[in-house]
Amino acid sequence: MDAVDRGESVYWNSLRYPVHKDRLGQYYIGEGPGMIGLTWADGANLNGNLEEFFVLDEGERTCWINDTRH
Repeated sequence: MDAVDRGESVYWNSLRYPVHKDRLGQYYIGEGPGMIGLTWADGANLNGNLEEFFVLDEGERTCWINDTRH
């Protein structure tokens, strides 16, 4: 969650699942109607394994999106 708060590009599993924070301070995985909360209702257990999350810097993100590797 710290990386998201710092404005870094965080993803779960692939570029199709960005992690983001809404205006109420809640964290989500994905976009649109299919998004899910970053954690279970307890606020502690992640909806995914920690090793499945990754951060891309802007250069890496641009490269991956332009190559459509996602």
